[in-house]
Amino acid sequence: MFKQPSNNRDWEKDQKILAHAMIESGKISLFNIRNFKYRSEFDYEVDYCSQVFEIDRLIDVSLGIVAFSKNPLLAHILTTFEFADGKSVVFSIEVRKQKDQKFIAWQTAFNNYELMYVVATRSDVIDLRNKHRKNERVVEYKLNLDQDQKCRLFLDFCIRLNQLKGGPEFFNLFYNSCSSNAINHLNKVLDWKVPWFYKYLAPGYLDKALGNRKIINQ
Repeated sequence: MFKQPSNNRDWEKDQKILAHAMIESGKISLFNIRNFKYRSEFDYEVDYCSQVFEIDRLIDVSLGIVAFSKNPLLAHILTTFEFADGKSVVFSIEVRKQKDQKFIAWQTAFNNYELMYVVATRSDVIDLRNKHRKNERVVEYKLNLDQDQKCRLFLDFCIRLNQLKGGPEFFNLFYNSCSSNAINHLNKVLDWKVPWFYKYLAPGYLDKALGNRKIINQ
């Protein structure tokens, strides 16, 4: 019998709780936003919060490119939404690991990991990488989008977040990864579509592709 994806496993502590969204006219409430306080990468105080975001007060969207390997083709992608009232929230699309499970890239072909949208504060998911992980650094770029594109992008992330809470999926490095999902969201709102090469093979060069099209300023 084929293995089925599940949201009910013995997850690592920092990935136990799934975020979800309540989408209403003009606003989105996000629940279970991760807001851990880190003393080191694996020593932290667990904390979650909920916030209400007024969609028409969205002012900036930034893309974070995180190099995590000596291979320059590879990168993790973070998406940050900032609002006029000072609120912000970051989406990090990740492998959801079970307790003590190690990530081995080729094993994603055999449905060994689920896909997770981590929704977090900047002080959690960005500071974790910049301050507490030795080989990671987040380089952020503001996206040159009009207001409608920004709002549609935020809404699309929230819709996908709820889809995964209701119907879990397996992570796959080749077609259902952090980069392919992030670029799927971008391609729904951009006038120019990010090619498959950056989506599946070279997310580490996504900043160059977007810079060439003036979607970000390098």
